[in-house]
Amino acid sequence: CYRMLKPGGALIFTTSCLGPILGKEKVYWRFTPYSVKYLMEKFFLPKNVKIFEYGNALAGQCFWVGMAQEDINVQALKVTDKRFPCVVGCIAIK
Repeated sequence: CYRMLKPGGALIFTTSCLGPILGKEKVYWRFTPYSVKYLMEKFFLPKNVKIFEYGNALAGQCFWVGMAQEDINVQALKVTDKRFPCVVGCIAIK
């Protein structure tokens, strides 16, 4: 993707990250905020990489059992838990 971007072009990347991030150990064997940052910084300057994470254990559980948004408290879904992100996003500028 990097070589296809024009100078100043932006890569917008999102991926799922359903699973806990426990303890101080950084997980790199699946997409986590740490692994996405590591991958993007191999190609983009670190100052041009911004990582986002969204979700929590409740959002992950609701996804797995197929609950509708109307079935739960929407405010509880808006909470981001860094120990259990459901989605990892990144914006990287060339």
